Amino acid sequence: MKISNLSKTYVTKYETVNALDNVNLYLPNSGLVFVVGVSGSGKSTLMNMLSGIDRPTKGNIYIGGEPLFKDDEKQMFGYRNSYVGLIFQDYNLIDDLNVYDNIKLTLELMNRTDYEVVDEVLKQVDIEEIKYSKVNEISSGQMQRVAIARTLVKGSSIILADEPTGNLDSKNEKIIFDLLKEISKERLVVVITHDDDAAEHYSDRIIRIEDGKINADDNPLDKDQSELPEIVEPKIKFNQQVRFTKGFIRNNFGRSLSIFLVLLLIPIIGGILASYAFFNIGTSYRIYQDKYNSNYVMMSMEFNDSDIYYNADELIRLGNTYAGSNFIEQYDTWVDINPLNRKDNFFYQPQITSIIIYNPALELVGKTPEKANEILVTDYVLASIAFYQNKENIKTLTIDDFVYDIVGIVQTDYEKFLDADFSDEYTELAFMENLNIYNSIYTSFTGYFNIAEHMTTYREQISFLVRNDGPVPVRKYANVIVTKNGGQLLTDGKVNRNN
Repeated sequence: MKISNLSKTYVTKYETVNALDNVNLYLPNSGLVFVVGVSGSGKSTLMNMLSGIDRPTKGNIYIGGEPLFKDDEKQMFGYRNSYVGLIFQDYNLIDDLNVYDNIKLTLELMNRTDYEVVDEVLKQVDIEEIKYSKVNEISSGQMQRVAIARTLVKGSSIILADEPTGNLDSKNEKIIFDLLKEISKERLVVVITHDDDAAEHYSDRIIRIEDGKINADDNPLDKDQSELPEIVEPKIKFNQQVRFTKGFIRNNFGRSLSIFLVLLLIPIIGGILASYAFFNIGTSYRIYQDKYNSNYVMMSMEFNDSDIYYNADELIRLGNTYAGSNFIEQYDTWVDINPLNRKDNFFYQPQITSIIIYNPALELVGKTPEKANEILVTDYVLASIAFYQNKENIKTLTIDDFVYDIVGIVQTDYEKFLDADFSDEYTELAFMENLNIYNSIYTSFTGYFNIAEHMTTYREQISFLVRNDGPVPVRKYANVIVTKNGGQLLTDGKVNRNN
């Protein structure tokens, strides 16, 4: 494989980020290659290019002398289906299929019927005894071996592993790396990681990347050794779709029954709603949520008439129940960005009202905050500062005389509201919900405690916002209120702080 002048640039309204900058490499046909770098160095972007998940801004990848990135989308699907095997940190197994069927599915997508290969790879990765177990009944180490078997069964020429032991203990980490080392004798295995110790111990070659550039390569090649592969496009047959549906119903009977009842009730509900043709309050809010991407929902729960509390077990249960939901930890605050006391504007808020512990589910341009004085802000906050202070290209933010470096920008869709009609109460409601995310400072846990230590006065409300990308609307949140005034923490003694 030849990587030629590969670059990836993300352009935003405020800055240009070079995630990859003119990368040139030759990768061998076999061996265990580690790509090592800190968070934000560009190693994951490189993996996305090697897998064909993302396209470069310029440059190309050549296999057997043929460019990978063309205008033929079907060819790219075939490349990912038959030439590349992906191993993820969180396994990405299908819960509705057992271990054997998770692996067998790979062959079915390639229109192959040589299912005896499944038993061969089960033996190779030493998980024969669990072949008919559900994936939620096996250990994390076994899940990762199933994921590896899934790449082996199709005979991938290159296996890409993104932090493959990130969720494993040291015992299983050794098992997985020993297995990848053995596999790499016959094919190329590329591991993306920040684990220098594992790289030094297991690798045949270490490529170090920093700020989108290759800054070290301990065993470089000078030519392309690859041959043009046979590409097989993925296809799902009707009987396979039926089998997936049966598996879903069998493993999720309660949810399936609920869906059936809902479908049964739709005509009845439709008839009732038809009688209220001019009364659409129930549907208008949902329409505006969809239109403005109002995925962030907050609701409170009261106790003893006044106390607001939360229960961590409930949050965990909701996260496990509703696929596609992410809980984002938020702390209410009050940071003035209108020092000139200009007239307040409804759209651009004069104060930043939230501090959020950064969640990878959010879209980021830049790097994640690591130091105590590093923060992220949203594109909306930058626009608000520009509105009240006439400042552009903001690199720092001062809070109570302490200066914080802005190391990245969280991308939002706030611009969808620029021309919105706020005389409509549902439009305004959707905007106010999204402000919980838009009007925020993002930081690490270390950075948050640094901010709390240096601020002289603030009101803290610890919340968990639901970010729901799944089909089922989820509306839960919970909080604890804490205020700080002149260095003194004041709490309502009735609040259950242990929960």
